[in-house]
Amino acid sequence: MRIFHWFHRTCKNHFVPHAGNDHHPHILRHERLLGIGFFVVFLKVAVLVMPALLPAGGIYSSAITSYNVISLTNAARVAAGLHELTVDSRLASAASMKAEDMLQKQYFAHTSPTGVGPRAWLRAAGYEYKKMGENLAVHYFESEDVQRGWMASPTHRANILDPDFTEVGVGIRQGEYEGYSTIFVVQEFGKPLQEEVLVQAAAGDEPVPEPEPEPTSEPAPAVIQPPEPPAEPVALTMPEVQEPTQPTVDQESIKLTPSIEGYDVELSIVSATSASVQVGNTFTPLSENEPGVWQGSIQVDEEAEGIEEVALVTSTGFNEEVIVPLAVIAPSQLPQDLFLVEEPSHSPVTKFLMSVSFDDLAENIYLGILAVLMLVMILMVAVKIEVQRHDVLVHTIGVLLLLSTLIVL
Repeated sequence: MRIFHWFHRTCKNHFVPHAGNDHHPHILRHERLLGIGFFVVFLKVAVLVMPALLPAGGIYSSAITSYNVISLTNAARVAAGLHELTVDSRLASAASMKAEDMLQKQYFAHTSPTGVGPRAWLRAAGYEYKKMGENLAVHYFESEDVQRGWMASPTHRANILDPDFTEVGVGIRQGEYEGYSTIFVVQEFGKPLQEEVLVQAAAGDEPVPEPEPEPTSEPAPAVIQPPEPPAEPVALTMPEVQEPTQPTVDQESIKLTPSIEGYDVELSIVSATSASVQVGNTFTPLSENEPGVWQGSIQVDEEAEGIEEVALVTSTGFNEEVIVPLAVIAPSQLPQDLFLVEEPSHSPVTKFLMSVSFDDLAENIYLGILAVLMLVMILMVAVKIEVQRHDVLVHTIGVLLLLSTLIVL
């Protein structure tokens, strides 16, 4: 009962003007208003900083490309004292087929709903192996996030740091899954069967050279030159016109690195006379700074909704264009929209923080404080009209303007 009376008296003194508080609610005192101002500014700073402290941070680090994913994998292997993996086109083909199958059949697992397992994709790509492994990821939008998710999972980490693997391939597909616009990433590891054959051959005996035939004592027959044929008129023919070679892109050379306004692009293209990068409906030309190496920068609208596909458009100069998907980017995705699907290792507190929309939470707090201050100020003016504290009103209005500004930002 005593606690109830204390709570009632405290609330009345803070929010209701009356004779006991000299018609000056405590919440509108200068020291309280100053504290509220510092608090709302601190909250805004925390909203901006918190995403960078969460595991799913680094939204603008680097887009998901096979080059970036493989580079991060090899960096982890080198840090662990292991050899780097080399890229095998058959493993990349198997990974692409697996990613496409998951997108089309809407599943996320090593074995499809029809019972097709990882080994089937390697066989379909013509890859014969002594040992293989597979890593999967979905609902990520940056290569670093994919790598962090895999390294946080014991089974995925074991594949990345397996000293037996020598080759790798990555497949990426963009589409809808579980109601989200998302990206499937498949990483196939392999130790080819040919390596074992080569080791056995190297460990065996040296091949014995066949003996050369002994020379015979019979003289070699004389060579009779046939008579020269009569000269014939030479037919003049038009030189053969070569068809233009279709531009080809070295997939492993694709580099998308973050810049102030978007991404810097660098890649190698063979037999191209022009190249540009398409993001949405915007085309940005690339320049060939050295033979076969094309570079440029693309601008990205950080306020754009959803995810965008980055595509390379090349031409041979004969009105023939080749479009090659490079990557997908998600400039406006919030950190809480990026979450682990398989074998998450985050603590319950971290998972909760990753699920919170800090912008919405701060906005609701601002609106609540704004409503309370306005209501108390109106009561203070209306209850005792003849007693007005102009300095308090000016200070309160200043805090209200600060709150309004923070809500708009």
